Amino acid sequence: MADELFRLLNAGEVVVASDEFIDDDAATWLPAECWTIGRPWHNGLKPMRREVSALLALPVGAYALPDGSALERCAQRDGSFKWAIRKNGACLNNEGEFEVEPLPSNRDAEFYARCRYESAEAAYAAWLPYH
Repeated sequence: MADELFRLLNAGEVVVASDEFIDDDAATWLPAECWTIGRPWHNGLKPMRREVSALLALPVGAYALPDGSALERCAQRDGSFKWAIRKNGACLNNEGEFEVEPLPSNRDAEFYARCRYESAEAAYAAWLPYH
């Protein structure tokens, strides 16, 4: 993957379970279990640590669902975030029906209780039984 980078560990750096080792053929990757986790490595090995680019570390704003809906992260007035399933100007309520999403100034507590979810997982779980 283009957004993944590997770096050679420095001598004395502690090996962690997600580290990998490159064999002498420079093509074979070995899991870290071939070395004792938590021990510093020495110059005879070539341990590599996978690092993800800053772009992949950004929070996800939306997921595309197979039916054309979008699972979207929604900013709340208090600065927190909730999640909604949206499609064609409507949002999925907790009864599995899409309802027209009113303008923010016209949304009441009942609307938020029906159509917003605490996490992406909760929103997806609400969508899944109907698709």
